[in-house]
Amino acid sequence: MVVTLAVFSLLLQLSAVGLAVYLVRRTGLRAPWLLFAVGLLLMAGRRAVALREVVVQDAFAGPHLTTDVALSLLISGLFLATVVVAGRAFSELAEQRQALAEGERLASNERQRLA
Repeated sequence: MVVTLAVFSLLLQLSAVGLAVYLVRRTGLRAPWLLFAVGLLLMAGRRAVALREVVVQDAFAGPHLTTDVALSLLISGLFLATVVVAGRAFSELAEQRQALAEGERLASNERQRLA
């Protein structure tokens, strides 16, 4: 069971990394999403090392290891949820910026037409 939780935790973190990289293109905000993705990738690497320990020590999994893996799963889920929610917000902002730019362009064209 501990191994399953550790694998699921790692998969959640890697999903958050993939989503953050996707959001670079979707939102046009390169630096924040890449920094977030790199940080999550480093955390996933740490989680992979811990997973290896869990696999090696599975027969000796005590309450400390089980608690660590369960908390890691919770944290990974929260990070994925954060990326999803923030991604939606930044996507909406990007769409609003485009709509504002289009409105400004139309207003400029109308001012030129009336002048």
